[in-house]
Amino acid sequence: MRKKEAEERREAFPEQVAEASRCCREAAKQIMSCLDYLRGLITVERLIWVSSKLVLQGSAVPTVPPGGLRSHLS
Repeated sequence: MRKKEAEERREAFPEQVAEASRCCREAAKQIMSCLDYLRGLITVERLIWVSSKLVLQGSAVPTVPPGGLRSHLS
């Protein structure tokens, strides 16, 4: 069911999907280039820290899933 919904969204909002994809690629590049992120174990707290840093830099859009980011990543 999720796959079909994703396809429908891609068809309905092609520009938004392309922009979100570009932003995700850019955020992934920034995350992987962050030395603090590459040291030690990847934990929920570290993922939240990196995503918060990207939002503050304007490189990512703040999105909070239902239940909050911590419950989503746990």
